[in-house]
This record gives sequence, structure tokens and C-alpha cells, in this order.
Amino acid sequence: MRRTVLRCCAGMALAWLVAGAAAGEQAGLTYLPWAKFCLGDACFVGRDGRLKIENIDCGPVVSATLIARTGDTRKTLRVTLPTRVKVERGVRIILDQGQAIERPYTSCFASGCIADYDAGPELVDQLKQGHTLALQVIDKANSPISLIVPLAGFADAYDGPAQETKVIEEVLSKEEMQERSVRAKRAEEERKARCEAQ
Repeated sequence: MRRTVLRCCAGMALAWLVAGAAAGEQAGLTYLPWAKFCLGDACFVGRDGRLKIENIDCGPVVSATLIARTGDTRKTLRVTLPTRVKVERGVRIILDQGQAIERPYTSCFASGCIADYDAGPELVDQLKQGHTLALQVIDKANSPISLIVPLAGFADAYDGPAQETKVIEEVLSKEEMQERSVRAKRAEEERKARCEAQ
């Protein structure tokens, strides 16, 4: 049986969040480099902060992505956070030591909650010249969560060419696909058990 899988080469905001975050976990986050991908008439410049526990990747905890559409001068800065946030409180972003900008969540899925910010030329310039993007939220237990997304490399990704997506073709028998599915499910259950135990 033939399967064609379209994959983007870096974990960006296109992959929704699967792990929780607490204020003290900032030091344990590993950030993927800023990457730019274009699909159809939209380009995405984004980065994930991922949590690793005992060399197990527990998935993204925070994601920031600038979305630009061809022919549209307006852009959107989208931040994605864990579902344990208190949705009624919204998200505050602060670029370096600037003014806080607060927005409500636009939607929540099983894997994360999203807030969108209008990104005019001024905000894009601040992202390109800034050092940090701070995200401040309240979780469901009314505890503050503060995450810092480093902006180093954003300008290069934004101004640079888009990375290519790769198409991988695999020829697998029905038995091979079933065996892979069982192995993947077992690995995912082990990963979840370890990540949730923390």
C-alpha cells in the first residue's frame, strides 16, 4: 500500500501544543530555530518551545508564529499555549520591556489554546529588532504562567527564503503498517506517562 506523507521540516505552530507548562519550567524548554514555510498564499515564520524530560520530547509547550498572506498588508502574530490556561483571562504579550498587549483566546482545541494579535509594520519591526517575546497567562488554578520566547533569529527567518517541504513516499505492506502503528501507539503511551508524571 502506498502512502504519501507531507511533512514540514521543523516543528512550528502548525503542530498544535500537547504539553502543559508552569512558570518554573522555563529553564527546561528547548527552542527550535525560527523557521519560515510557505503553503499556498500564506507564509508562516514560527518557533516552538519544547519540554524535554529525561531525553523524552514531551512536545511543544509554547508556540509563536507570524502569519502573512500574499497581497495582504495585515499580518497575524499567533501564540499557542497549553489547554490548562484560564480562557476567560486571555493572553498578554510583552516585547522586550514594552507595553503589554492583551488579547482573548480565539479558540481552544484538545492540544492547545490560540490567541491572535494584529501585526502591523510596527509590531513586525519590534519582533525583528527585539530580544524576547514574553507571554503571560493565568492557569485554571489561578496561578500565573510566564513564558519567554527568544527572538534571536526571527529577522533572518522573516527576511530569508522559505524552507522547502519534503514529500516522503513509503511502500508498506498491511502488516508493516499495523506493526508501525502498534509501536507508535506504545511509544506515545510511554511518552505521555513520563511527561504527565512530572
